[in-house]
Amino acid sequence: MAISRVVDRNVRNAGPEGTAFDCRHCSGAWDCRSQWSAFKRPPEKKVISGVAAYDSHCSFHMMPRAYCELLLTDDVVVDDTEAHHLLHVLRLKPGDPLQLFDGCGMEADAVVTRITRREVFCSVTTRRQTSQIDRVRVTVIAAPPKADRLKWMVEKLTEIGVARLILLQTDRTEVIARESRREKLRSCVIAACKQCRRNELMELSPLQTLTSVLNDVEATRLPGELWIAHPATSLPTLSSDAVMPKSSRLLLIGPEGGFTDAELEAALNAGARLISWPQSILRVETAAIVFATQLLSSEYSRSINSALNRSND
Repeated sequence: MAISRVVDRNVRNAGPEGTAFDCRHCSGAWDCRSQWSAFKRPPEKKVISGVAAYDSHCSFHMMPRAYCELLLTDDVVVDDTEAHHLLHVLRLKPGDPLQLFDGCGMEADAVVTRITRREVFCSVTTRRQTSQIDRVRVTVIAAPPKADRLKWMVEKLTEIGVARLILLQTDRTEVIARESRREKLRSCVIAACKQCRRNELMELSPLQTLTSVLNDVEATRLPGELWIAHPATSLPTLSSDAVMPKSSRLLLIGPEGGFTDAELEAALNAGARLISWPQSILRVETAAIVFATQLLSSEYSRSINSALNRSND
């Protein structure tokens, strides 16, 4: 069977049957001549498509991931909720590969060696430590939105790379996030890390008052450049030029009713800088995602411009 082309999302160099394809995911080459017969064809089909064969070659995008706090030994045990997901949702068996991460930057390739009703025993083959050097750290300090919008906000902040979320108590805060709710939100963080392949858990801090947060900022217990979202249309929008090249940034997001004048004045006296979204007034969770993304991307834009300037010199 001839293969005219394999989809661009999977390969860099597509060609006819009998040639090698470079794999983006595993950095290896898939050779039709030597590996074609290795793929199992469904019994009801006489042929298998090139894309299906390629997907069988590289399972990077389908590799199961699980959270495991202890990855320092060669033999680890995954239990509780993670084991239930591996056993009853993904239905892993002994011999199946998977990836484990400890939430602190370490990722490990492993193989399932034994399973029980509530535990998955794995053998670690390789470990990798994610580098934190030169990575901007963004902390979002936000009043919790209502109902499932808080869960959605936690999920998306984890996906875009926010380091820490502090839930904020203000004069107009209507939602009180209890400690039991914070444990459920931690499960959302773990699930989001598995989906987006992030190896560091976003830190979830308990509810704090604005006064406590500002005291920590002034005492440098909470270091970083402080920004506060405000719905005034006359304020400038956030740009990469406006953000100072610092490793830590703090973002204050008020409740649905906004900050009071006294709270806003206290934040400005603590050194906060105002930012706004002129097109419309954003919900709490939307503002958190929009402005956190801008704070993260401003450093990325600066690094790109710096690299371009060096290349032109």
